[in-house]
Amino acid sequence: MYIYIIIALVVGILTSVELSGLTGKEANQKIHKLLFALFTIFAIIFVGFRECGFDYDSYMSLFEDFIMPGWKENAQINNIESGYAFINYLLGDYYLVLVVMAFVTITLQFVFIYKYSPYPFFTLFLMLGVMLYPSLMGQYRQALAIAIVLWAFVDRKNKLKFLSLILIASMFHATSLIGLLVYFIPDRFFKTRYYIILLGIGLILNFILEPFILSVAPFLPSLMSDKIEGYSNTEDFILGLNIAMLLRIIIMLIFIFNKDKILENKSGALYFNIYFLSLFIYLALGAIPQIALRGGIYFYYFEFILASMLIYRIRGFLRYVWLFLFISLSIWRQVSFFIEWTDDYVPYSNILFN
Repeated sequence: MYIYIIIALVVGILTSVELSGLTGKEANQKIHKLLFALFTIFAIIFVGFRECGFDYDSYMSLFEDFIMPGWKENAQINNIESGYAFINYLLGDYYLVLVVMAFVTITLQFVFIYKYSPYPFFTLFLMLGVMLYPSLMGQYRQALAIAIVLWAFVDRKNKLKFLSLILIASMFHATSLIGLLVYFIPDRFFKTRYYIILLGIGLILNFILEPFILSVAPFLPSLMSDKIEGYSNTEDFILGLNIAMLLRIIIMLIFIFNKDKILENKSGALYFNIYFLSLFIYLALGAIPQIALRGGIYFYYFEFILASMLIYRIRGFLRYVWLFLFISLSIWRQVSFFIEWTDDYVPYSNILFN
């Protein structure tokens, strides 16, 4: 458990130094870039050579089905996308699969963060309990899909590149196809009441979408229909307005309250609308939580970018208020995560040091 505490402390210290301006992207670019690169390398080693995580054992079992000539058929039987199965077949070593997946995923995600977040270390700190551990060290197929989709989002005007990246991402996780919705998202803020109305519609859909989704599932590609059926059979009905959803709504309202600061950043309105889409999906599909979480996570990523944009632009007392709120929320999410998944992550194990 100590390693996770140390990581939080190190990233927290780097965040503090970054926010103070001593080694920010603008104040001391070379040192800041070096520190970020070093942490990126550490993250690749920490994630890629791990022997823990709640999907670690299940993917190890699946690996045996993907290293034989019938890997494609076995992927269909196990409801696993062909892209991931092919990587297993091509590399032929489970530990190498983890390392390659970690290298590609973390490189794509961290470069994205460094380019589009004004405070990259602050963004990473906010992600620790939401993305780094559960995603990069757990549901890592979707983590790679997220990494690819993010780059599609920021270059959506290039239709060919946008569609190509989404399709490539879907080869590792079919849910990434939902990213096509971003092509139709407007790049401007609407009046607050419109967002509130849409959330109300999402709450109503929460009660009526489940039977509709289950009725159309048989007509979808087998991979998607089987996943929907699996999620629905293992999840109970949950009203979208749970604690996690309320926290997201509060954060959304904070962004709206400070929308003038968000708009000072390039593509700020677009990123907010993408983030709002994650809230709408999470609420509307709350009847099947796994679908809501996995479908909305591609858009939810922008919470961490928007928070960084807000802190970068705002001044005065409110800056410290929002900083305290975001940092406290990140710490709470980390603690909550390890309380729930202690057996899968503690003690941390790494093949390089065992």
